[in-house]
Amino acid sequence: MVEIKEILNCYETYGSIKKTAQRLDVSINTVRRYLRQMKQMENGDLPDFLTADQVVIQPSRVLTDEVKEKIHEYLESSEYNRGKQRITAKRIHLFSLI
Repeated sequence: MVEIKEILNCYETYGSIKKTAQRLDVSINTVRRYLRQMKQMENGDLPDFLTADQVVIQPSRVLTDEVKEKIHEYLESSEYNRGKQRITAKRIHLFSLI
């Protein structure tokens, strides 16, 4: 969890949206959103959104047991296939979208 003030301070230090996102391990779009809100606040278009210590909460990216089982099924089904017949990470990703 990263505080919004930390995002703004890091941006002031590095001057780059990409570097700020990498340093704080947040999305580039998250950094852009808060910079945009800061500019709107300075122009008077938005009320002060930094009064409370707000925190950015990002969803965790965790593989569930169900997804792990599916991946193992795909890999076991193509265990003896050769070359282009093998299931790759790209194919597993496509299967998981279905």
